[in-house]
Amino acid sequence: MINNKKVLVCVSLLICLCLLLPCCAFDKGEQELSFASSNETTKKIYEYLCSIEKEKCLSAQQESTWMGSSEYEMDYIYSASGKYPAMRGLDYMNDDFEGVNERAADWWEKGGLVTICWHTGSDFSGAWEEAMNTEISDWDKALEDGTKENKQLLKGMDKAAKALSELKEKGVIVIWRPFHEADGGWFWWGKGGADNFVALWRLMYNRYTQYWKLDNLIWVMGFSHNGEDLKDWYPGDEYCDIIGADSYDGGAQEELYKAVEKCKAKNKPICFHECGENPSAQQLKDAGWLWFMTWHTEYLTDNNPPEKINELYNSDYIITLDELPSFGENQEDTTVNNDIKYYEVDNLLDTMNWLGKTEEETDVPEEYLVENGSFTDISFKGKLFGSECEGKTYFTSVGQEKETIQNVVIYCSSLPYNKCLEEFEKLYGQSVANGEQPYAESVGGVVEWTEFETDNCLIRVESASNYDFFTVEFRLLNG
Repeated sequence: MINNKKVLVCVSLLICLCLLLPCCAFDKGEQELSFASSNETTKKIYEYLCSIEKEKCLSAQQESTWMGSSEYEMDYIYSASGKYPAMRGLDYMNDDFEGVNERAADWWEKGGLVTICWHTGSDFSGAWEEAMNTEISDWDKALEDGTKENKQLLKGMDKAAKALSELKEKGVIVIWRPFHEADGGWFWWGKGGADNFVALWRLMYNRYTQYWKLDNLIWVMGFSHNGEDLKDWYPGDEYCDIIGADSYDGGAQEELYKAVEKCKAKNKPICFHECGENPSAQQLKDAGWLWFMTWHTEYLTDNNPPEKINELYNSDYIITLDELPSFGENQEDTTVNNDIKYYEVDNLLDTMNWLGKTEEETDVPEEYLVENGSFTDISFKGKLFGSECEGKTYFTSVGQEKETIQNVVIYCSSLPYNKCLEEFEKLYGQSVANGEQPYAESVGGVVEWTEFETDNCLIRVESASNYDFFTVEFRLLNG
């Protein structure tokens, strides 16, 4: 005899399980952009971001432009680790649309990801101070379609839309993070309360996607460190693609991650879009953040000494610029071309002894020499420090009065950074391995360093015929 009570219990359990599964299962393949008409490159990047969530963590760094160089933060990270961040953070503050777009396009062309925020006043001018100290006097009129205040609001929004449209024409995909930290209430866009903020966000979203047809944006809804009442401030799954929060309190803020996670209905990646002291790789893994982005200037340098940067950026869990796949046609492709005719060598440094020599002195057959502008390239396969590797060499010869400077660059596409660094320290000492130029000042310096935007290990050797020295610069370059 069938026990009806047991059957009823089993059926009830099955129904509950079926109801729970869609919420609990994390099927990365089902994640889609909120704007269905996003272009293929935007979709490709979003698919990539979804695929690495909780498997890896992207490194990101916010730039500054007032420290003598727009590369201030990037140089600090590279000097400490031999790596660059996978993503560059920029800011349209002070109407710097032209400068930001130029740097964004340059980073994109090097193979990097781009995220842009916008510190601006309620009239969409100025920067952080205006964002803090201005307000919208009448939210109802500003959000009512067709009013003078509404038209003025849209006119201000359109300033960034125009700039983002220019990046669209260049093929640059932007991880767009407007109106961040709204729940904190300190910026004008959060001072009107949650309902007005949600309406403001949706207004911008619809304006940019429907009117401006911006199909190159991935929308990031970024909360503050508060972690309270976040659902009230959430514009909805159909109005953003990634959600996140920021904190300057140190560590990976696991509880903040959990608070953000609760506010969404659909599976969306969660990012740590601003921090001061970087979490460790293990902390980021435990929390689950898709990326961390360190804020600029002293937030980076005062809280993150070189040894910590080196450990984090060389962690297997952290993705850096050199580890990103190529997303667009206008991004550099640093993969090895199998159609290239490689010159087989036994040992680059010992057998060929190419340090400080011109191409004529290497006895490489002409069929392997390729003229590349003012340089001569040789694609090789062989050994460096006893390890199998492949890559290219570049030779130049520059005359300067009676002295002749020969420059040899050896780019190894398959030899690990740490291995090269260790061997260079043995051969030439710590200072040379760190890329310094001993004796350069006493002889007037090296003539010109030519940059080669390539992956992995780059060895650059300078030799002066009339001086008893040569300098070696070793670094890790990224495409």
